[in-house]
Amino acid sequence: MSDRYLPTPLRRALEKAVRQARDVAEEGARDAIQRLGVADGKAPPYLNDAEKDLRRRLRAHARALGNGFDRAAETQETKRLVEATAYAHWHRMLFARFLAERDLLRHPQHDVPVTLADCRELAEEEGLPDGWAVAERYAAAMLPGVFRLDDPVLAVEFDPVHTQALNRLVTDLDASVFEAEDSLGWTYQFWRAAEKDTVNKSGVKIGADELPAVTQLFTEPYMVRFLLHNTLGAWWAGKVLAADPALAQTAADEIELRAACSLPDYNFEMLRFVREGDDGPWRPAAGTYPGWPKEAKAITMLDPCCGSGHFLTEALAILAALRQAEEHLSPADAIATVLRDNLHGLEIDGRCVQIAAFAVALTAWRIGGWQTLPLPHIAWVGAPPPLPKRDFVALADGDAELEYALAALHDLFAQAPVLGTLLEPAGGDLFEAEKLRMIERLLTPLLAKARKAEPEQVEGVVAARGMADAAALLHRTYVLQSTNVPYLGRGKQDQALADYISRRFEAAKADLASAMIARMRGLASKGGTYCAVTPQSWTFLGSYQLFRIQILDQQKLDFMCALGSKAFETISGEVVNT
Repeated sequence: MSDRYLPTPLRRALEKAVRQARDVAEEGARDAIQRLGVADGKAPPYLNDAEKDLRRRLRAHARALGNGFDRAAETQETKRLVEATAYAHWHRMLFARFLAERDLLRHPQHDVPVTLADCRELAEEEGLPDGWAVAERYAAAMLPGVFRLDDPVLAVEFDPVHTQALNRLVTDLDASVFEAEDSLGWTYQFWRAAEKDTVNKSGVKIGADELPAVTQLFTEPYMVRFLLHNTLGAWWAGKVLAADPALAQTAADEIELRAACSLPDYNFEMLRFVREGDDGPWRPAAGTYPGWPKEAKAITMLDPCCGSGHFLTEALAILAALRQAEEHLSPADAIATVLRDNLHGLEIDGRCVQIAAFAVALTAWRIGGWQTLPLPHIAWVGAPPPLPKRDFVALADGDAELEYALAALHDLFAQAPVLGTLLEPAGGDLFEAEKLRMIERLLTPLLAKARKAEPEQVEGVVAARGMADAAALLHRTYVLQSTNVPYLGRGKQDQALADYISRRFEAAKADLASAMIARMRGLASKGGTYCAVTPQSWTFLGSYQLFRIQILDQQKLDFMCALGSKAFETISGEVVNT
């Protein structure tokens, strides 16, 4: 499977391009937003009506992103708005090339494949400046789970100088970059790299603004496969050996066993087996997970810190192969059912949610061919309420049930940007499944109505819908969780984060990583399993003694693998032991 991943020279070329693209895109976004007068108390006199409307929407969106607003002077901060605009423009262009190189770009009206050459011909017909603008528009229409089509940042027009520079950066990349399965994950890490370096050098305590950049770490492919092969793969191997007991007794070695457990479209090459004694029967080294459901269709999987979706895409491939084998589904039907029934992700960074959704879509189309996909169950759990509580509740327009729901959502997500998946829905009955479905039913017509309302209302209703989706995932439990937890020692955490962890996860408070492990336990179903790439310090330091006792007393440890100080290719020296 190594040929699916970027070789080092191409990864370095991608890193150089992405770092340059961020500088160019942010300069273009800053210039465009300044020209629109988004930060100013009054609109510039040279704006036409459409530009004035866009300016109002951008100001509301800036507040929704957490930028400050001076009510007295009516001036608007735009730092996060500039970052969001830059990110959306570059990634819409990048995603368009991913689709084009994989022959997946399609005309949204006629539902036929188009090439970049076709897009150049269509540009004049559609009144767009060039083929890239057409490709970007088509890509956004294909990916409603990635791009919000009414997102005001996508309506911002860059100066041609910046657009052309971005075009050159994306077209100069080797086509092989867009065929590798890990390119999207590296793309996000490289986008954040300069920001991460700046924060680390500053020595500031890590809070909501710094957390996504500092704790994002691309998970190496072998780590993802090892964890999933020795959970999902071990469960499947248990079924294979139960159906053929002689195999467990007569197999010559692990190679023979892995071959016997392979699926038509997937091989568990990192699945490990052990023998009982010198000539006893073979079994999966991690066990067979007897507490799990008997059929793959009932296995719910969550990555609670899903980042760019590396665990989700690998799990999608495995679960689709399992469901094909058990239910005799076509690849396309298996993909659709896994997205609907099995796969879930939560992420504190909204930009990562976009990349994860796109990565899942690319994997789905690679396996099952082109089809309109169900929206993936991947939610942004770091979004703050965009309005004060009184205004947020007023979005219910007098509906008492919805007012109650919006008030509870506002309370739950007030600290979302710094807590993410550490949030625990509690209190009252709002977060019961039926209530959450009720919220969705009530918000759907409100969302349609809000599209014609003031920008603040639009942002509020869109945020409420996203919060309801995230709350639904936080409320559930899962058969399997697999992730690379965020690493951040207590001494580097800002006060709000450190205090919350102390209150909710006292035994695990020494590091954000151990707190997330404790949180995963709460998200695990009875008989369920969670696994993670973590720092090794919790396994031996005195500050984690109570945490270790709780794990050993109350849970079953299936397997542990020490990777050492150079487990991550991009981290040199002894910085991280996992």
